Amino acid sequence: MSKVKLSRREFMQAGAITAAGLAMSQFLHNQSPAKAIGATLSTPLPPVRPTPTAYPVTMPWLPESTLPPNPLLKKMGFSEKDRVLIVHVDDLGMCQSNVEAFADLTNFGLVSSGSVMMPCAWAPLAAHFARTHPNADMGVHLTLTSEWEANRWRPISTVDPASGLIDADGYMWRDGTATSSRATPEAGLAEMEAQIKRAMEMGIDITHADSHQFLVLYPTFSEGYHQLILKYRLPSILQRKDEAGWRVTYPGYPDSIYQYLEQGTLAEEEQGIPHVDNAYMIPMEQPEYKMSITKQAIDALTPGINVLIIHCTKDSPELRAITPDWFGRVADYNVWMSEEMRDHIKKSGITIVGFRAVRDALRS
Repeated sequence: MSKVKLSRREFMQAGAITAAGLAMSQFLHNQSPAKAIGATLSTPLPPVRPTPTAYPVTMPWLPESTLPPNPLLKKMGFSEKDRVLIVHVDDLGMCQSNVEAFADLTNFGLVSSGSVMMPCAWAPLAAHFARTHPNADMGVHLTLTSEWEANRWRPISTVDPASGLIDADGYMWRDGTATSSRATPEAGLAEMEAQIKRAMEMGIDITHADSHQFLVLYPTFSEGYHQLILKYRLPSILQRKDEAGWRVTYPGYPDSIYQYLEQGTLAEEEQGIPHVDNAYMIPMEQPEYKMSITKQAIDALTPGINVLIIHCTKDSPELRAITPDWFGRVADYNVWMSEEMRDHIKKSGITIVGFRAVRDALRS
């Protein structure tokens, strides 16, 4: 395919599709606004319901139509028909109870990966777990925003407002648009690398570098992110989709954008950076249907290497004070700590791996 030149407008659209679209369109499924912040432990979780009548899952995994089978499958010892799944926990370090949850889940054996928000207060606890459990699969959740009302964090690379990374209160901006429109690419690169280096210095054997709210896919930060995954030889957050796959995922945009997205994926692959085939985030809302929603997503898994993104957290007053979606996070934890889910995985015939296997295949 010949190279496609994009106008500035189209390039900005491409970043917005890839980042905001991932976070909102496919993944979050119109999450309902929270009614309360700082709920007490006397506020119960909704009762678990057996049938997902209120929340069917549609098309969580999009099969490719023209790309050849993912070469990473063969490199990892799988056939092109194998269904491989990385069960991944986001936001480690946001609070104490999500690090404790990840420890429980690692020991239970179904969850295979997690990523740490290095600017957050509980990142040292996550690093302690990594040092004392070297088989734990942990990456860096590159963080350039601080969205919550009651718990916020600052960059670790700078205190200079001229970087564009810091709002009037001295914290990271609350959303991606504010961050990407103010921060310089150089400041973004410096902060992302500082987070990677901090994780390594604290003893985390980094298996990958993903992104909080997918900001590394915004045009302001994408080139810096690409440099870092090449430099540190880490798997990319990009999914391995062709034009047809991107069109199905985000319909209605100019042809040049779909070509740009496909070319970006293939360019990284040519440089030796592997990609997963699909990623899907279990929605936060309707925790009473969480088990059924998760089972539907697993049953729909297509051949290839896929990532299921979850936000498992143990219930705690701190969690409830931080985020109004605490109920969805606790429900994720309950699902993946259950024998019911273990039995479902066994019957599904899928193979669970971590990002370490992907990283090691990249480096071999």
